[in-house]
Amino acid sequence: MTNCIGEEKELRTLRSVEAFTNEPGNKKMKFCVNCGNIAAHTACFKVEGATIIERYCDACVKTIGEPSNAGRLDEK
Repeated sequence: MTNCIGEEKELRTLRSVEAFTNEPGNKKMKFCVNCGNIAAHTACFKVEGATIIERYCDACVKTIGEPSNAGRLDEK
């Protein structure tokens, strides 16, 4: 089965966005899936019965739901 990005756009539904804080002592910093800056928000998406969690910086979180960012699951 081929997974087309256009099909993912139709199946992905935003469930929630919450503030996220990287812990100062944590060796594994979390970064924005769009630009690579330090993450400040966690977004949960529902995709065919699974929950996908992605992290975004302050600037990129504002673009969630815009067509240019839908279906970016392949970049994880």
